[in-house]
Amino acid sequence: HTIKNFGGNQFKTILSSSLINDSVYSKECGGWLYQSPSQTLTANHKYRKSNTVVGDTWTSTNGATTANYVVIAKNVSVTVPAGTFICDKITYHQTGTSNTDTMYFNNSVGDVKYLGTGFNYSLKTKNY
Repeated sequence: HTIKNFGGNQFKTILSSSLINDSVYSKECGGWLYQSPSQTLTANHKYRKSNTVVGDTWTSTNGATTANYVVIAKNVSVTVPAGTFICDKITYHQTGTSNTDTMYFNNSVGDVKYLGTGFNYSLKTKNY
């Protein structure tokens, strides 16, 4: 995936592979990161917490999708094509499914790596 600054504190993440071509918008506000498939972001789009500690949990609802997050480790070094980043290791479980995915999140960069049941991705480039 590629992350581009879309102005101010708003970013566009582009997922591109042989299986998926999609993009989402995100922005930071009040200690939370919001994400949506459009530039219009509302309180319902809250999906990542800043300044987490191990054991933090939260639930995010976006449309019909509800997800539960748990911070399971801090300061994990992750190397991807875009470089090496210090990340929070977070599990993600979407209600109604049996899988639990793992993501690596850096507060300054965003999603760095995602290991999922259906697909995996890692940060390829960033332009800021």
